[in-house]
Parts: sequence; structure tokens; C-alpha cells
Amino acid sequence: MSNYPDYYRILGVPANAGVDVIRYSFRHLAKIHHPDKNGNSPDSQLVFRVILEAYRILSTAKERSLYDDYLRSSTVVKKRKTIKHAAAGRCADRTVSDIISRLNFILWEIEDLLAGSEHEPQEVILILSFFDKWILTPSGNGDYFFTARQINKIDVYKPSSGSRDSLHSPYVNLRDYFYQIRRRFDRFMNNLRKSELASVIPGTEVTLLDGIFEATRLSYYYLGRMNITRAGGVPGADAFHFSNYAFDEEGETHSALPSKL
Repeated sequence: MSNYPDYYRILGVPANAGVDVIRYSFRHLAKIHHPDKNGNSPDSQLVFRVILEAYRILSTAKERSLYDDYLRSSTVVKKRKTIKHAAAGRCADRTVSDIISRLNFILWEIEDLLAGSEHEPQEVILILSFFDKWILTPSGNGDYFFTARQINKIDVYKPSSGSRDSLHSPYVNLRDYFYQIRRRFDRFMNNLRKSELASVIPGTEVTLLDGIFEATRLSYYYLGRMNITRAGGVPGADAFHFSNYAFDEEGETHSALPSKL
């Protein structure tokens, strides 16, 4: 059994728990970790935000269905037996460790997908560019030319063309871009301070932690769909909706993109 720090474990409920059980567990944990009960400390704010996010996902039928699709279809979640936990026993430190672990699992999954595919799935570009813009750049680990490269625009980002005519051209291929992300994420992971998670991203009303939550939601949606397709199944028809308009600059819904795996 994998030690993946999923939302069921955060709330301390089984994967088949009903909504009433999930709600009861959330209320119990909220009484313990709510900032009002802990002097409004930064640590309690962080822990409570993660508990609240887990509850929001598992108590919403559509969100839970998409999340369960990912957990059931992910070979990476099933085969990874250990994760690196914070050495300290403080709850907030374990929470940060689990946040990093969930992001790491996503990147491991993408690495496996790219290794087993001759194509460059557009869904992966969406996930990596979201990581780049909403996690790595705000934390000081971004690509200096990210905006000029227009990596986050599918109709512009065509890495397979191999064009090197412009200094600001996209990476040579998607694997190249992934490993650039991987290296920068390692720096982010090794230098992350708890206080940074609550910092507001310049020009927006959302925090770095909000960006991480949204990145995981987006990743679970697309990775779940890709894994189901690879296994010969048919994913659901639900489209992805951002939880905050700040993340949806073009005002569009992310519908399912065709994947060539």
C-alpha cells in the first residue's frame, strides 16, 4: 500500500466514507486546528487551510469523483511506497512535507507518461506551464523568459518544431521543458519556507498556497483522464473549472483535450 498523503488520510477517513463521515471528521479536526483555537498562528492557518481543501474536494461530488479517478488510475501512486516526511514532529512541518510530496507525485507521474509516449500530450503542457506560472515564478524559481516564450499558449507552444530561430523560442521539446521544470522545482522544494505559502502573488488576490492547490486540482483532472485513456477506458465528460477567476485569465473552461499517448 502506498504512503501517498491523499485527502482521505488528511481527514482520517476511509476511501469509501460517506459525506456525513467526512463532514464529522472535518468538524472534529477543525475544532483542534482552527486558527481561532490556536492564537491565529501561521502554523494553525496553514494546517487548517489544508484540512479545509481536503474537505472541499471530498465533500463535493464532482470534485471527489475526479480525484478518485486519479487515485484509482495512477500507477505512480500505487507503486511509490515511501515519501520523505519532515524530520520535525510539528503538524505544520508535516503538512508542508505532504504538500511537497503531492507535487512530487505529479511530476513523477508526468515523467512516466513522457517516458512511455512518443507524443507530446497537450495536457502535460498545460500542467507544466501552470506549475511554472503559479508556483515556480512566484517563489523566485521561474523561467526568466516564460512570458516571451508563451509556453502557456497551446497554439503557440510547438516544441516539436525544434525552432531555435529566436532567443525566446520554446524549449526544443516537451521532455526538455519537463526536466527544466524538475530542476527548478527541486530548488523550490529545498528552499521553501512555510511563511512563503501565505504570501500573495503579485498582481493577484491569491496566495502561493492557492496556486499549489489549483495546480494539484488541474493535474489530478488531466492525469486521471490520461491514465484512464491509456488503460483503454473512457474518462468522464466533465470539464475542468478553475476555482478562482484569477487563474482563468482568458475566461475559458478547460474542456478535455485530445491526448495522443
